[in-house]
Amino acid sequence: TQIFPLVESLTLPTIFYDSFDMSFTTQAISPSAPSPNEEVVHVQVSGTALSLLDLARQMIVFRQDPRLKKGEISSFTLGQEGGGITFSAQMAFDKKVILAQ
Repeated sequence: TQIFPLVESLTLPTIFYDSFDMSFTTQAISPSAPSPNEEVVHVQVSGTALSLLDLARQMIVFRQDPRLKKGEISSFTLGQEGGGITFSAQMAFDKKVILAQ
């Protein structure tokens, strides 16, 4: 699958993932669309950012990339004694984006 290079291209060098989960869903685009369903690839990750600023920058990358249907940080926790910021994030891509890579 091309999902790993795509996620890597969206990830700053100060962000490290330690878990990765991927799932697929089919959802309605609109009742009036010629093809009313689209396949969506959902990615959930957890990891560590070196700093809160790095995590904020990662969020900006998610929001600005047109390949993402959704990109959000759902939770974060300050690490102990310089341990960085642990976080969870979700991304969603149209399956066509994955296949085009």
